[in-house]
Amino acid sequence: MNYIKIFDLTDFHLILGSSIYLSINEYEEQKEIYNNCWGIMLDNELAKRITVDELAEFISNLIKFRSEDICRIQPTPKATLYIWFDFQALRLCFNILSGEDRTLPFGCRVNLIDNPYPILKEFIKVAYNNALYGNYLGITKIIERGDPEFDKCINEEMDLDEFIIDVWKMTLPFNELE
Repeated sequence: MNYIKIFDLTDFHLILGSSIYLSINEYEEQKEIYNNCWGIMLDNELAKRITVDELAEFISNLIKFRSEDICRIQPTPKATLYIWFDFQALRLCFNILSGEDRTLPFGCRVNLIDNPYPILKEFIKVAYNNALYGNYLGITKIIERGDPEFDKCINEEMDLDEFIIDVWKMTLPFNELE
């Protein structure tokens, strides 16, 4: 996964200009995830002023640029773009996997939503509150290897069915005329 901290709206061009990797082989999914997955955080100053519409414009450009990238491949394959908000890491994430109607590689339950706006709004709300108040998640201690609590956390069974993540996905390339 590629991580980037966005300090200014122009930083989104770093993502739009990066290359993607698509394969036709299912066994290369990990390579696709590694190359095509991004997690973005907002600088505190940007988090205080960015709007949902500005973030939505970036998503629109991402769809356009990635569709153009995919159309250059002959024969043109289909791919799945999906977007989610990683609340624990305070990152807006997106990935592209080759193929249509992909089962997404999450270990928790997925709630597919109709449009990305609820995800973008939640991301901005949490980033804004974190920028204003700091430590928005209320983390009081970072547990590291060697702490007695570390082994306890590792050994406790987590019921991933309890975690539900909102995900928006669409098939690429996107053609507005379709």
